[in-house]
Parts: sequence; C-alpha cells; structure tokens
Amino acid sequence: MLPTLDEFTPYLTYATPPLLGAFIGYLTNRVAIRMLFRPLKKWRIGPLSIPMTPGVIPSKRHDFAVNIGEMVGEHLLTSEEINNSLKKDAFQEHLYSLIETKIGSFLKKDLGPITSLVAPEYNSYFDIGYKTAKYQIKEALHTH
Repeated sequence: MLPTLDEFTPYLTYATPPLLGAFIGYLTNRVAIRMLFRPLKKWRIGPLSIPMTPGVIPSKRHDFAVNIGEMVGEHLLTSEEINNSLKKDAFQEHLYSLIETKIGSFLKKDLGPITSLVAPEYNSYFDIGYKTAKYQIKEALHTH
C-alpha cells in the first residue's frame, strides 16, 4: 500500500525550505560565475556601453596576468632556485646530451647546396663573401 500525501505533509514542511534554498543558491551561483567570465567583449548600444560588460575576469585579465607573474617570480620560482637548478650536474649533463643530439641530427641532414639555404635577396652578398673568402684562401696559400 502506497503512502498518501497526508502522511508526507509533516516531512514536506521541513524539507521544502532547504530544498528551495539549495535551488535558489544554485541559480544565484550559476549567474554569478557566468557574470565573472561573460561576456568576453564590451557590449554597446549606439554610443552607450552596457555596464558590467565585459565580465570581471576578461576585463582585468592583464592585471591578473601581471599579478600572477609577480607572485610566481617572488614566491614560487625565484632566481636563486633557478640558478641552483641550472648548476646541478644532472641538469647540465641532460642539457649537454640534448644539445649534442640536436646538433648531431642537424649536421647529419642533407641540406643540399649552401646557395639553396641563402634567401634570394641576399645572393649578391653571399657571392661577394664567397669571392672574398676564395681570394683570402688563395693569398694565404701563396704566402705560406
């Protein structure tokens, strides 16, 4: 047998205010959070701008970025910590092997003739440099 509505009435008297408050709180928080982040750009009607646009966070994002950067620089990632990390042998060995790997792979690449690496607008300068180097090498060989 199912309970009747009269049997639930005392419980509804006590349960309704918290449930209604939770629902109203949810809606209020949803609107408040939305107002913080939206709209992203200023709204205008003719020459008049609508207040509270853009939202607080989009309008102050530059200030937030500066403040967060200062906080990170002062408290989380100081120059002393960076220097100490750079001086560690493990980091230096890792950096050396990384550089060695990258340079090695670059030197093993076939890049074609060197003239193909020079931008066309600098070809005349490249030709002058080439002729100068050729002349200097020839002179150095003749003097020794």
